[in-house]
Amino acid sequence: MTDAATHIRRLFLEPKDTYDVPEAAEILAMPLDDVHGWMEVGELEGVDTIDGVKLSWGELADFGMGFWSQETVEEALGADLADAIPDLLRLADLEVRIPRLEILALTEPRRPRRQVRRHRPRPRVARRRLRPLRLPRHHDPRLHRGASVAAIGR
Repeated sequence: MTDAATHIRRLFLEPKDTYDVPEAAEILAMPLDDVHGWMEVGELEGVDTIDGVKLSWGELADFGMGFWSQETVEEALGADLADAIPDLLRLADLEVRIPRLEILALTEPRRPRRQVRRHRPRPRVARRRLRPLRLPRHHDPRLHRGASVAAIGR
């Protein structure tokens, strides 16, 4: 039996209400500092008790399922699977008959669709707003033909 299987069996077949942090690190087969790191970022939520920080069984099992696939957990539990995981939560084999075209659609990577750019004229209102602002030459009475810009500052 692998180390992972031993840890999985211990967690699921010998459950406790709470685990202290070093024990959780041992069950998850990871360094204590890593468990503290996961707690700091909120992936593992401990509960403060008189005896120190404890992790609930549910929290530890949920976190462990993030590392172990359900198939791995079920293989590790073997004949004891029914005692640890309810029937409706266990994996089941499923055979489906569907057209081959749909199988291809499920297995082939999606190709990006080519974007067809169609020229659509902008609405008249938008065209007005997008034109650069052009002031008529006669807007400022001081500006007339032959007047310099420096003359305006006076």
